[in-house]
Amino acid sequence: MIEYLGLCLTSLAAIPFVFAWRKPALAEIIGRQTYKFPQDPVLTGLLASPHRQAKGSDIIIHDATRGFRKSYPELLNDILQTAYRLRTTLPSSVLNERGIVSNGASPYIGILVRSGYEFIVAFFAIRAVGGACMPMASGILPEEAHYMVSKAKTSLLLVGEGCEEKATAICAFASAQGESLSWAPIASEVDVKPRKKPNNIDVEIDNNLRLDPKGPGILLFTSGTTGRPKGVVLPRECLGPGQVSSTGGVAFSHRACHWIAGTMTLILPTLSGKTLHVLGENASSEDILDALVLLRPTHVSFTPTILREMKALVLSRGDAPERYVAGFQNLPSLRCSSAPIEPSLREFWAGLTGLPFANLYGMTEAGGGISCTVDGLNVSLNSPYTHYSCLYSKVLDWKTAAGG
Repeated sequence: MIEYLGLCLTSLAAIPFVFAWRKPALAEIIGRQTYKFPQDPVLTGLLASPHRQAKGSDIIIHDATRGFRKSYPELLNDILQTAYRLRTTLPSSVLNERGIVSNGASPYIGILVRSGYEFIVAFFAIRAVGGACMPMASGILPEEAHYMVSKAKTSLLLVGEGCEEKATAICAFASAQGESLSWAPIASEVDVKPRKKPNNIDVEIDNNLRLDPKGPGILLFTSGTTGRPKGVVLPRECLGPGQVSSTGGVAFSHRACHWIAGTMTLILPTLSGKTLHVLGENASSEDILDALVLLRPTHVSFTPTILREMKALVLSRGDAPERYVAGFQNLPSLRCSSAPIEPSLREFWAGLTGLPFANLYGMTEAGGGISCTVDGLNVSLNSPYTHYSCLYSKVLDWKTAAGG
């Protein structure tokens, strides 16, 4: 039996939004059926990930925020359940008869989380219904959230554990402005032992349901340091397999998901088959340094602030700095972004680890990194990336931005 996430959509309009969510049993949703995702570059990449070939019990995501330890089948399971919740809580006018966001409807669905794993689940679930996610800072004020929601014409937020009170306040503020906004929880279960055997999940791409790769895939708001935050729409092809440079290995994520760098360090490792360790958006430099020594990752990006604080830790702990070299030995380079780095700091880490520096520059409007330091030079002279390109637009006319 083939279904679109197991839903009979003919009666969708008759399903009311239930604020106290009753989680359907897994058998109600996924059973042993075949489920189809629309043809979207990111969803295609998820189903082509090397993780799919691994043993079903292999842990691919470790999230320190809530203690998640998730396998690939469990990730798919949570994505399917969350997509189901979207289809039963989004206004019926938003979805077409196939359960995909209709042309002319706003595709933007907010994400409010503290957990990187919950962000990953919500990101892919939103794409499974043809939507575009709009990440929000976990500490956002209701007034700030309302500005984003009203700009994007958002009607629903997906909310992670610990953010329910914040989501309720945001919805109440929107209601006071005469607008309709609701929220639904993201499907996830904290790891339990002994681990349950994952259900048999058969998910494939429906090649007859193609979504325009140039259409909206994610809406990110800039920091607003020089004025009101600017909404940047990145296309579906952004954050897809075209930005995956290598497969396998171990990756870290320690940045907030509402910034482009945080989003990339959560989504790209999932597509490329890397074991992902989510240290959390509030991870300290000490947390990162200790995790480096313990886990010896192959992919991680730093900021000058983190490198500066880790240098102080190395020099203050009293043990030989060489003790920390092993934590960097699997990295191809020291990747640093977000701000220029002072020469003395660069020289310290390059001398300690023996690794070349990769000083990265990027911006939200370009979909992430746009250039990288020319190898071997001691100045910030950069060469542009050539392996992908992204389009962007400001969210000024949401109907135009939603087209496709």
